[in-house]
Amino acid sequence: MKRFRGIIATLGITGLAAGCVAPMPLAPSWGLGALPADEGYDLLAAPAPCVSRPLAIYARSASTQVVFAGSRHTVNGDVYTNDGIKLAGTTHRILGQAATMDGVVYAGNGSTVRGTRAAAALAVPVTTTIASRAATFNFPGNVNLDTVPGVWLNKTTLKPGLYRAGGVLSVSKAGLTGTVTFQAREVRIHSVNAQLKAFTDRILVLAGAGGTKLTGSGGRFDGTILAPDGPVAIAGSRHGFRGMIVGDSVAVDGTTHTFTGTGPRDCPAVTPPPSRPAVPTRTPTPRPTPTATPTPAPTPAAVRTLRNVIAWTCSAGKGLNFAPDGRLYIGHTGERRVFRLTADERYEWVAGQGYQGQQEGPIATTAIHDPADVAIDARNVVYAADPVVNTIRKIDPNTGRITIHGRQQVLKALPITSSWNPRAVELDPTGKWLYILSSNSSDLRRLDTATGVVHHLAGGYGFESEHDAKTRPLLERPSLVAPDGPWYRAKFNSPHGMAIDKAGNLYIADTWHHLVRKVDMRDPQNPIVSTIAGDKTKFVFADGRWWKDIEGGHQDGDGATARFNQPMDIAIDEKGDLFVADKKNHCIRKIDMRDPARPMVSTVAGNRTAGHVDGKPLESQFNCPFGIAAKGTNIYVTEACNEYMRVVPKP
Repeated sequence: MKRFRGIIATLGITGLAAGCVAPMPLAPSWGLGALPADEGYDLLAAPAPCVSRPLAIYARSASTQVVFAGSRHTVNGDVYTNDGIKLAGTTHRILGQAATMDGVVYAGNGSTVRGTRAAAALAVPVTTTIASRAATFNFPGNVNLDTVPGVWLNKTTLKPGLYRAGGVLSVSKAGLTGTVTFQAREVRIHSVNAQLKAFTDRILVLAGAGGTKLTGSGGRFDGTILAPDGPVAIAGSRHGFRGMIVGDSVAVDGTTHTFTGTGPRDCPAVTPPPSRPAVPTRTPTPRPTPTATPTPAPTPAAVRTLRNVIAWTCSAGKGLNFAPDGRLYIGHTGERRVFRLTADERYEWVAGQGYQGQQEGPIATTAIHDPADVAIDARNVVYAADPVVNTIRKIDPNTGRITIHGRQQVLKALPITSSWNPRAVELDPTGKWLYILSSNSSDLRRLDTATGVVHHLAGGYGFESEHDAKTRPLLERPSLVAPDGPWYRAKFNSPHGMAIDKAGNLYIADTWHHLVRKVDMRDPQNPIVSTIAGDKTKFVFADGRWWKDIEGGHQDGDGATARFNQPMDIAIDEKGDLFVADKKNHCIRKIDMRDPARPMVSTVAGNRTAGHVDGKPLESQFNCPFGIAAKGTNIYVTEACNEYMRVVPKP
């Protein structure tokens, strides 16, 4: 599926009304033909920081509201309107300012707005010279590009150029490979779906009074929609917009759309200091050398939010892992895609179509069901854990195909459920073995990347056996909760994340045991499991007689007495220290491994209150940290219920 990066605009824009917002400076005589192709169609320079968020949606009509219908839409930015805002349907969130001339009408249930205030007319100084450009493809009336021969590079990719139609221009299956411009009385991008695939290209849509209409599901639009003389209507489900939307009116329907603003912020204009009269040149008077002033200490690094990326879907799995070439890859179950982070901290599409799929086939067209975690080898082959369909997907850019691994299994000992739910993956340093962590069967397996055969290595659910868990008296069973030892004795409880060190040893986030475990792989045929952090003496009881589980909590210090509360994922840095996404404590923990015999646990970010606050690490707030990766001076964190990736300075 393709993200549109650029502008969706109306024909003949000559500028919008001036108002209270100080416009950001544009290039002189801004016009489409003047912009370099590799710059895209970015309207506005990055604004200076200010109190409010960037502009996401603006309706310029004085008689039409911005209307949110349907359910669960999120606006990560400000909404401006020269009339009012109507929140119908259910559970919409405006995380910036709602600046309106006529207030906010709550006509549904559960919707929230971070701040509201009155607004004067908004200045969005935009002009375009697109009308003077010659069309690459010209159609006198209505046209559906899906059915037009000669405009396709292949079955799903449009040729770059300007497409001009005198009536309605429709498209649904088009992929884009460069700068593509649509110009028509009305533009309809309908049935937006997996046929729109790449995430790095540009699109410009110029519509007349008919405006712009978008339907379908799972579309990604990286740019700006401009339709000040016509309506913008967004329907369907799960569209994501990163840019500014301007229309004569704006209507949002359907479910779960996300809008991330990049337009001008509501910042006061900066008044330059008055010029001073020239001062005559004087011969300097010798002065004694002043005593050196101590250099002030540098400002501590702060937790920050990456806002140039697609917003996460709440409760979606977000697996992070670095490739050998240093690029960060992201497996996203909510988007059903794999991405990687570019040098300028934007998403780049790798695989997946945004909908469920279980088949093998070309990367360009094959869907992935739920890529919960990823591991990458030296040839940039991606192995993705797909837990819902119980498979490992191999995404090979060298062959251009996605295949399924893990069909065959060699079970070393105890019976294991067929619904093994692979949750986390890691490659050993040689690339021969892919380690797979299952949350359903609570065990560790190893896949031979050459043959695709899976071997059971260690673990199993909870206790030494289900029979023991139900029948042995309390005082006879103290060693049976989260037992360590050889592969056939050790047990996990719904582990969700792991990391691997340079020697090939594994570290596991044993989520529901609230422990961090180590799997010593010096003898691959006989792995040994130990607990390196987490207090196994704190238990939850059931009916006063039986152990139920280890109790979650928060305690720094010696690894043997430290406590976690649902550790979800682990990262390891170049020095061998571990970093843990401690979900229910809403914080990031560090395990100092300088003395492997006595690991020390500390909290390095998060004040243990659920929220989204950047700044000093121990004053920042997270909301259920879920995925984690560490490299260089940074720790990258995703959360179960915050929309963005966070960057934490490494202590």
